[in-house]
Amino acid sequence: MNKVSEYYKNKDYAKIVNLFTMRALEDYDYKYLIYAMFETGNFETFIKLLKNPHINDILNNTVDVSRVQGYKGLYYYCRGNYIAADSCLKAAINSKGEYSRKAEEWLTLLKPNSPSILIENKLNFWFSPDLNIEERKSFVEKYKAAYDRIINIFPVELEKKIDVYVFAGWKDDLGNHLSYANEKMLTIHVNKDDDAGHELAHIICKKIIKIGSRFIDEGLAEYMDDLVRGYRITINGIKPDMATLYSSFASIDQEYAYFFSRIFVSSVFECFEGDLMKICPVLEISDFNELNNKMPQETEAIMKIFDKNVNRLLSNNRFGELVYVGRADCYKKM
Repeated sequence: MNKVSEYYKNKDYAKIVNLFTMRALEDYDYKYLIYAMFETGNFETFIKLLKNPHINDILNNTVDVSRVQGYKGLYYYCRGNYIAADSCLKAAINSKGEYSRKAEEWLTLLKPNSPSILIENKLNFWFSPDLNIEERKSFVEKYKAAYDRIINIFPVELEKKIDVYVFAGWKDDLGNHLSYANEKMLTIHVNKDDDAGHELAHIICKKIIKIGSRFIDEGLAEYMDDLVRGYRITINGIKPDMATLYSSFASIDQEYAYFFSRIFVSSVFECFEGDLMKICPVLEISDFNELNNKMPQETEAIMKIFDKNVNRLLSNNRFGELVYVGRADCYKKM
């Protein structure tokens, strides 16, 4: 196994792209470059490489047709060319190659040429057949309102419309649990009763903020959603350890993690009065101790607001009441 194929196996796509920019690739490595360009989101370069006659000759002898067609299908989808996406994904499936099964899964998930798509100004909607007209209308209205609200705060031009796939149950057509967003594809697969703003925020906010941690990512999405969520917790004299919340979000009890992430992000917005020039540098830092070291005065101001907000929300029982101490490694005595 040569160096480039090893990079590909380990998903070190950026290293392959770097070798290309240094002109250090051999001809037989170009198939890995094609994969790497797509996986790193360099879609325009990906297409240019496919159009290069010399590289095309190399690829015809080394690359599985199903993968190239499948990647082209996903590229066209990401650019809003749904007819071309549908055609390429079907070509990938029909070629019976190594990527055919994956292309079939993408076609099932994305439905790029479905006649059932409801087209709106900035959003497209696909609804599962078991949703009635009123449910569809209600969903579209709340999603459009959430989109307008978030774009007002984070004004950004997207590469294409966001495609929203709405289900009555809690699984998509492949059995994946809902809800989730795919930021590269600009897609959301969601249950009809789920939050309108949460998954939208995962896509829109990241076009402006280079979010540093899962804690901030989920906190921002929670802050942008349209529901007052019923976090059923009390903390009873225990204060969250912010460093642990930043670094180990996924391993912490999720009621606590999401509650504190939302309150922290809302405290950042309150502290800087919605000024994105001041907010973004805070949210882009991936470690709480680093934040405290780089911006000690700002961190102190944020934490004062944070403590005030936590105490206020828990004391008036807005979020219900369920005594739960949580994991010892996530909290410290106040």
